[in-house]
Amino acid sequence: MSKGQQKKNNQNIKLCKEELRVAREGGEPRHISKAAASLGLALSQAHKSTEGLKYFNEAIQKANKLKDLDLQVHCLGKKALAFQLVGSYPEAFKVAEEILNLGEEHEHEGLRFDAFASMGQILTESGEPVLALEKYQEAQKISESLDDPYRAMNINSAMGTYSLNVGAPDQAFDYFERAMELAISLGNKEAEIGLLGNLGTILSWSEKHEDAVQAFEKVLAYVREEGDKGTEAQTLRHLANSFSQMKFYKKALAYSKEGLELQGWTDSKTIIDFYEKIISTHYRLGSNKEAEKYTIQAIDYANSQGDEGKELDFLLSLGESFVLSEKQNEALTIYKKAVQKANKIERKKDAAYLTGRIGITLAELGQLSEAISYHENSIKLAKDRGLVDLEGEQLSMLAMAYFEQNDNEKANEYCQTAIRVYTKAGLKEEEQKARQLLEKLTA
Repeated sequence: MSKGQQKKNNQNIKLCKEELRVAREGGEPRHISKAAASLGLALSQAHKSTEGLKYFNEAIQKANKLKDLDLQVHCLGKKALAFQLVGSYPEAFKVAEEILNLGEEHEHEGLRFDAFASMGQILTESGEPVLALEKYQEAQKISESLDDPYRAMNINSAMGTYSLNVGAPDQAFDYFERAMELAISLGNKEAEIGLLGNLGTILSWSEKHEDAVQAFEKVLAYVREEGDKGTEAQTLRHLANSFSQMKFYKKALAYSKEGLELQGWTDSKTIIDFYEKIISTHYRLGSNKEAEKYTIQAIDYANSQGDEGKELDFLLSLGESFVLSEKQNEALTIYKKAVQKANKIERKKDAAYLTGRIGITLAELGQLSEAISYHENSIKLAKDRGLVDLEGEQLSMLAMAYFEQNDNEKANEYCQTAIRVYTKAGLKEEEQKARQLLEKLTA
């Protein structure tokens, strides 16, 4: 959960507690029931579900005592949503069944629709697509008999999401389009924008990036007006990706940098996505210094989030950039830091390659004795991990290092061993390069 979302949740809890306090002072049972249900959901959204359950029980007990069907369904619906939010899908399903029972008892087709639609969503989220489809189809049947555009919008939206989950984007597009038409006819701007975002995502996947951009820019304008920072960040990410695919790199860069400013309002994965887009785009534009600057920031950010895998990825990128910029000392520092991280998180292949990169960098700095030690260690790691390409490369590096030390016998021996390794592995291009190196060493 982002810091911004956490702050928003805490504010919501405070408001709901105040609403419940006022309702209790007023003594009106319906108001107390609704306020308690709202507080239960607010607590669940903040991952305080145990405390939230206490308020749901109070809300439902009061609604049952009043025999107020609308109030009962209102409270049960919020309770089902709360269980979904914390991943308690069997419990959420049981609550949806309670709503279905009420619909059956009161012969209320709208409630039966709501229950089946809710069950379909719960089953979809819990990874049961076949069972989910059965529930959605039940809801669809009921929807066809109802003159209720709101519920028709909901089932089309739900079926669109389901179609996406089972890998049918064209079908999903049709469902979302129908749902959006209904949202517009209902004047439901929030639903319209949400569906437009779904359509934009499908257009992007279909490589119709210009149409996707038009959709996402409308979404962006709306969520900025509403102050929805979390959705703004996701929309900026989509726009950056679409403009990058269209090779409008400066626009992709601008949207990514705007997204980066929303740290604290969105999840760390999205912020890391922005860093990756900014870094790669700066390299494409030839702004290597800017790319390196943002890579250093990204390393610090990944570290602050405890994401050691991404931290290592950024360290690797920065090391390679320093090599290309002929900043060998800086590259050496980064590679040594990276190999420690790779060993810590047991990315053994990366550790092996990095050991070799350190050896190569030391050789370029003229520190041959130390370079040889790293080459030898890298060869051992390569053998242990079955990295034939690395083994051959490091054997060739050893040959060059010994040649620089005027030890031609060892140089030839290691180069011939590299040739044998490449030949056995069928790496013809590498084998040819090793043979050319041998000719140079023996000239």
